[in-house]
Amino acid sequence: MAVVYDLVVVLHLLGMAALVGGWLATTRGVGATEVMLWGARAQVVTGLVLVGLAESVDSLDKDPDMAKIGVKLVVAVAAAACIEIARGRSRRLGTDAKPLVTAAGLLGVLNVLVAVLWS
Repeated sequence: MAVVYDLVVVLHLLGMAALVGGWLATTRGVGATEVMLWGARAQVVTGLVLVGLAESVDSLDKDPDMAKIGVKLVVAVAAAACIEIARGRSRRLGTDAKPLVTAAGLLGVLNVLVAVLWS
């Protein structure tokens, strides 16, 4: 089960890379909102799977901090919502959604900071 957990961690980190990397690409004029969208979705789903595995599989010997998990979940859902709205607006209305894309990117960075600095 540890291998499955580790693979989900890898997917979680790849989601973070897609979200933050996509945001950094948009600052250079590259349209990467689709990459950011899938990265944000991956972050939410794999994060929930990681918490579920950590809580239910005793052999993993994990004890997640639920306050930290709650903060990370709220930030991840907010990032996903921002990029979903930005993508919808740009597709449907053709309007510039740069502020929402920036907000999603910054929320992704905030989530990394929470993950690393909250101990």
